[in-house]
Amino acid sequence: MATRSAPARSRSIVLLVGATGVWPEELTKLLDPDDWDFVVLKELEDVPSQLKKGSVRAVVMTPRAWSGRELLVLRECRSDSPQTAFVVMAEDPVGPALKRAFENGATAFLRWPASPEALLHALHSAQHSRAES
Repeated sequence: MATRSAPARSRSIVLLVGATGVWPEELTKLLDPDDWDFVVLKELEDVPSQLKKGSVRAVVMTPRAWSGRELLVLRECRSDSPQTAFVVMAEDPVGPALKRAFENGATAFLRWPASPEALLHALHSAQHSRAES
């Protein structure tokens, strides 16, 4: 008698944009490793090629002095991938960099340190923002 194995679960990808040292190790430990893969990218310009591969649930960024090119990339990514959350993570929810990110496609702010619940809510923010529009 043949046995059937359970179908493999699809893993979602979270892109972390910024230098490797920027991301706290604890961030990846907040989520079930069976459900999530984290990929670190140095530049926002590297995101579009990753989005084309599929399975990207969220892009997490730190606020910075956004260049015009980065803001254009953010707008295009958000337009091309409305199901993907674009999350800005920082200790302080104030400042012009954060405002510019939201004006150009960011869907959520995540204060660090964060709880697993807050992180999951932010990673699903694209669905929340589509439901509100």
